[in-house]
Amino acid sequence: MSGLGRQLLAGLCQELCALEHRSIEAMEEQIDHIHHSNVLCQRIAAIEGVGRVIATAVVAAIADGRAFHNGRQVVVRALNKTLTRK
Repeated sequence: MSGLGRQLLAGLCQELCALEHRSIEAMEEQIDHIHHSNVLCQRIAAIEGVGRVIATAVVAAIADGRAFHNGRQVVVRALNKTLTRK
């Protein structure tokens, strides 16, 4: 590859990395906003080992916990969603 080709490719690579970094930052800001504005996210995040990302994901996945009779049903639903994505 010529020197010019390497320079162009390096520039494109830098732009892609910067775009990816901005996208990740935007997602993190959105998760932070949801977490701080949602009491359920905060309660779940208070559990040892659970952070803001997991807490927000759990609240988003479960929505209304009253739809489940027990914790096993929540796990089955989560597993079914995971297995059907593959």
